[in-house]
Amino acid sequence: MNALRSIAMAFLMFSRIPMPRIEWKKENMRYMLCALPLVGAAIGLALALWVWVCLRLKMGQTLFAAGIALIPLLLSGGIHMDGFCDTADALSSHQPAERKREILKDSHAGAFAVNGAYAYDKPRRGRAYEHAYRIRARRTAKCLYICRG
Repeated sequence: MNALRSIAMAFLMFSRIPMPRIEWKKENMRYMLCALPLVGAAIGLALALWVWVCLRLKMGQTLFAAGIALIPLLLSGGIHMDGFCDTADALSSHQPAERKREILKDSHAGAFAVNGAYAYDKPRRGRAYEHAYRIRARRTAKCLYICRG
């Protein structure tokens, strides 16, 4: 039973996917990090479902890429991007270690955080566009092959 509570706590802590409320006790948190791959699998399943829906409904490349870029952020609550931006801010500041720790605790996004987020997101969107282009190219090739038939 503790394992199930730990799984629910992992989803509560690391995602925005609704779960039943669990009491925050040490024994309930025992296996929480072991359940973290399940959170990733749920987000991956949502992405696979998005790809399937886009293929079935023949959605455009821009909508496809937007979904690929936004679904992980929406389902995870952006917790990984927050940590990434804080780290980019602190590491790029060229300050002493004590000041970097202060920057990590600061809730405001600095210029390096914004640049880091852009640099992180741009290749991901590019991959999504490339994937959409390949799917469209295969579909077009099939159509040409059948039409010539």
